[in-house]
Amino acid sequence: MEGGTDVLLRDGKIAAVGKGLDVPHGARVVDAAGKLVLPGFVDIHNHLWQSSIRGGCSDQDVTGWLAACNRTVLPKIDAQDMYGFVHLAALDALQTGVTTVVDWVHPIPYETSERYVRALHDSGLRFVYAMTQSGADRHLIPEVKKDFLDPLPLASAQVAVHAGMDEIKDLRLLHEVSRDLGLMINSHVLENRNDRKDEQIRALREVGAFGPELLMNHAIHLTDDEIALTGDHDVRVAHCPLSNMRLASGIMPLPAMHRRGIQAGLGHDGGTNDTSDMFNVMKAAVGLQRALHQDAGIHPTIPAVLRVATRLADAVRQPRRDDLEEVAARAGLKLDGSGRVACPFGYADMRSAVRGLLSTGLFDAAIRATDRDQVKKEVAEALHPHLRRDGTVWMPNIFRYVVARTA
Repeated sequence: MEGGTDVLLRDGKIAAVGKGLDVPHGARVVDAAGKLVLPGFVDIHNHLWQSSIRGGCSDQDVTGWLAACNRTVLPKIDAQDMYGFVHLAALDALQTGVTTVVDWVHPIPYETSERYVRALHDSGLRFVYAMTQSGADRHLIPEVKKDFLDPLPLASAQVAVHAGMDEIKDLRLLHEVSRDLGLMINSHVLENRNDRKDEQIRALREVGAFGPELLMNHAIHLTDDEIALTGDHDVRVAHCPLSNMRLASGIMPLPAMHRRGIQAGLGHDGGTNDTSDMFNVMKAAVGLQRALHQDAGIHPTIPAVLRVATRLADAVRQPRRDDLEEVAARAGLKLDGSGRVACPFGYADMRSAVRGLLSTGLFDAAIRATDRDQVKKEVAEALHPHLRRDGTVWMPNIFRYVVARTA
């Protein structure tokens, strides 16, 4: 913004921006002369509990670090200690301008999840709790969402997964959970060159998860064809440059992704970032590409990296979420609560699903322009990601509601 600009905040939200704004009666005036006013940063990938292992195992790549630090420490953290580690990291991030975080949470017990969510909530951050479990324990995901996340206005959920052909059974089960709940999938993909053997993208495609409701973290070792595929399917990616350098993982092909129109955000990636300073992450994102390409104008430029650090709302908001709370507030209603109801469309088989969709009349014009068999074929192809192993077809359908009163 230009110098001399005023910003009016009302009820925690920006109400007006302009020069010479009238000061409402009773308003507190903060003199920000000589300072910058920026949108809050979005940390698109983190593991906040890893404040417990910052600086540890600094001579390892990701495989060695996971074995020496991550997997040895996590089982030793009880629920109360988890609150402290998460709360510390959340406040640290907030201090550097992060106002939204997507936290990829490793499998933890139900009771520990409560303390983890409470630590995030108490920090004041807007957060996405991306939780993973084994296929056998997948029932914990809807339970944690319903009991701990749904009551919190600044919280939302994603389903975190481990992608790979060897783990495709669990991946399929967790993807079904995500579809039932209407949640995004969040996965580490091709962080290390050795991940190629796991066929992660193939696995995500086979279960129907490769699309706009997928957030891929790191995505360093993509081929040109995979970059094109990612762009064509509107998959979003998280760039964690400091962590990638520390773990000798490589450099994300960010300029090539940008040319394909892929939405990218920035992440700390937990303990391997060593700090929560988003400005350091932005500097690294710019500097790595300049050094690699020997081009000072390569993407991301400094203005571009600021935009990257403050956007990607689609990856951190509930899919298909509207703004019912804001609509109710503008109408003068007093909010008592809100929630979501999952009511998926279900069909016994693909044939029934195609017949059901054609019966809506939405495809009549297409049938007149081509022929019925061609339209049926294309509808069946579009429904394929929603086909389950038992042959049934389920499509997410999320209703949002608010509970409000007039006074």
